[in-house]
Order: sequence, then C-alpha cells, then structure tokens
Amino acid sequence: MDPRISTSMPQPTLSPEDMAVRQRRLDERDGRLLVGLTVLSALSAALGLVLAFQVSQYNAGRQSSAVPQVSVAECTEGELPSRCQPGEICQDGLCVPPGAPTRCEPGALCGTCECEQPLACDAQNVCVLPRNRGVCDDADVIKFLSVLKEKCGNARKCESKDLDKYAINYGDFLNLMVQFPSTLAIHFPDGEPSPMSTRRWPRAAESEHYINRIRSAALEELKEADRVILVGLASRGRKIKDRDVNTAITLQRLIATQDLIRSAAASVLTPAEVDGIEEKISFIHLGDWRPIDARFYGKQYGNRPIAWDRGTEEHLMSLVEQGDVAGSPEDLRWRDRLLNQVVFVVPIPCKRPGG
Repeated sequence: MDPRISTSMPQPTLSPEDMAVRQRRLDERDGRLLVGLTVLSALSAALGLVLAFQVSQYNAGRQSSAVPQVSVAECTEGELPSRCQPGEICQDGLCVPPGAPTRCEPGALCGTCECEQPLACDAQNVCVLPRNRGVCDDADVIKFLSVLKEKCGNARKCESKDLDKYAINYGDFLNLMVQFPSTLAIHFPDGEPSPMSTRRWPRAAESEHYINRIRSAALEELKEADRVILVGLASRGRKIKDRDVNTAITLQRLIATQDLIRSAAASVLTPAEVDGIEEKISFIHLGDWRPIDARFYGKQYGNRPIAWDRGTEEHLMSLVEQGDVAGSPEDLRWRDRLLNQVVFVVPIPCKRPGG
C-alpha cells in the first residue's frame, strides 16, 4: 500500500454557525450548574440560621424558666414624689412591693389584727398603748432623772457631752427609755438628712407624712411631759462606714426631728404651746455606739414605727414581725439598717428632782 495514502477517517469541519450553537449549549449547561450551586448554598445558609435560632430560643427558655427576668425600677429612698409605681416602696434603691403586717397599731379595732404587747385592748375593744403610771417610781428612772439634774441643772433644754457619754456607757440605756411607753420611733433614709448636702431633706412633700403621724400619735404626751428627750442612732450597716459621718448624720436627724415636732405642734397648737414643747427638748447622741436589733425593737416599737411614707412603715413592721426566718438577705439587711436610722422621741412625765 502506498504510504502516502492515509487510513484514518476524514475529520468533519464545523461551520461557524455550528460552533456558535455548540458554545451556547455549553454556556447554558454551566449557567444551570452555577444556579444549582447558588440555590444549594442559600438553602444550607438558611438551614444554619434556623438551627442557630432554635438553639438560642431553647437556651433562652431554659434561663427564663430557671430564673424569671423581672425589670426592677431604680429609685431613691425618702424621695417624693417616688419613682416607684403605686403599691411599691423604695428599698435600697430598688422598687419592691411592701410586706403586709398582721399586728395592730394604736387605735385599731381588736379582732381585726393581733393586738400584741406593748399594746393592749381597752374596754372599748380598741388596741391602745397603756400608760405606765408607776414609771416615775422606778429606781432606774429616778437615777436617770438625777443624772439629768447633774448634767443639765435646772434647764430642761440640754445638750451635754457628758450626757452623751453617760448614755453610751450605760449598757441598758435604751431599755431604760422604753420604760416610757409613749416613746416614738422616727426612722430616716440612709444618709439623710445629710450634713454635707446642698439639698435639704426633708422638703415639704417629704415632711408631710412625718408631721401627720407625729400630730396624731404624740402631741398630748409632748404637751404634758416635763422633759422630752430625743435619742439619735445611726446604722453600722451603711454603705459608707465612717463613725464621724454617722455622728454628723445623727445630729442632723435630731435637728430634723425637732423641726418636725415643731411643725406638727404648730398645725394645731398656739405659738406659746409650741414654744413650750420646744423648750423641753434635749438631745442625746448615741450614733452607732448602741445598735438595736429586730427582737428588741419588735417588743417595744414594732407596731408603731414612723417613716417617710406608709408603705415603708408597713414593710418594716412586716419584716420585724417575721424575724430572721423570712425575707431575703437584702430584706434583712435593709431592715436592720433602717431600725438604727432612728430618733427615739421620749416624753418624760416625771418631775425633776427638787423641781
């Protein structure tokens, strides 16, 4: 065979039109493949988002069922108008619902509440504070009146450093004060009134409740008393622990209490009667030297505290009633702090020795 003659089949030659058709088909196949890959990627991403959302919802559900998330408003103790909703009080800067006490207050109808000591039901079935008519014959009271005579002379209005030292060093001094059953307990917010504040507290709105309570609870006893002793305490449990600051706050509370008494008296008494009460007032600074606890307070004053609003009074009464077995740690810290942010108003009916 002639080698110049090829045995391979002849290759067809494509026309330009055929080449264009073939290229177009290849492009369409590549386009369909790209669209499929894009759709598959989008589906995968969507599935991932759905799974992530379901996991986050599951975790959030577990957390919300374990610890309910409650939005708590912030507030300032003793500030009026309050930022809390109606039916709430301000406790340690947070709005909370107050507790509900079960013990009677003076003037309540027996049977509607628990009339406990030092209160008692009278002949009209009203829960009242009995008068201790023998208080002036008590040996400790007679001794205390002699100390007043020694430290203050014949003056009924007296501020004596020696008297302060006597009260601080007398371990049973506060028990002595409760011998006078008409004693009031007037409580103040943490750090108020501040000796360094440019905003004087309490203002008119914040004073109104104090004045109404003092007027209804004690004016007759204050008029009849021979002396009125104001005993100021401060809390060791304050956020700022400084004895000098506590001493300064105690003085401001004593001054504020004297002002509140004067305002309460001036709303119903003559100017001469108002001056007569103020001239009998003496200060004793205990500061944080003689703290009291809920057990002591509950036996003496637990059913008649006076604070800046009704809800705070009820909450304090409720926590004192329950003792240490109920309430959160925050509740009990607030209770113990507020118990010692107090001025005791002690009307002493006993005449001065030799007076």
